[in-house]
Amino acid sequence: MICLLIYYLVSSKIGIGTPWAVVGSYSMVPVLDIGDIVLLKPINPYNLHVGQVIVYIAQVYGERLEIVHRIYEIYRYDGKILIRTKGDANPVPDPWMVRPSQIRGVVYLVIPHVGLIGLVLRDFFIRGRASVIALLLLGLFYVLITYLLCRIAEER
Repeated sequence: MICLLIYYLVSSKIGIGTPWAVVGSYSMVPVLDIGDIVLLKPINPYNLHVGQVIVYIAQVYGERLEIVHRIYEIYRYDGKILIRTKGDANPVPDPWMVRPSQIRGVVYLVIPHVGLIGLVLRDFFIRGRASVIALLLLGLFYVLITYLLCRIAEER
């Protein structure tokens, strides 16, 4: 688990892809919740269909984001494909079109809430809000919780 979190943090920082993504918003509730990990499989853009949940990269207000949304419409013309997506909890489709080159994969498995700690760590480290003190406190908290859980297990 720790190795997966470290890999997630490092891959996010240097921009390489992973075969999974962590849901970071409530736009797909009730199907997906914040902190769910979605496992991805690659797919040929010509095999995509309306209703599939995809993960794609988009530039939103100058920030590179991985977005997990459902395919709402597919436009095919002159051998090209453009995709309109929508979050299940959103009232309207996304205002942009997605090109096949932006798609990281199609969701094929969901692991509920496991990614919550990854989101917290990402906010601390990737977005530059961490300090050595915050890292030490996080480590101390982890050691304390582990110690308490071990003591409770020994007493039973």
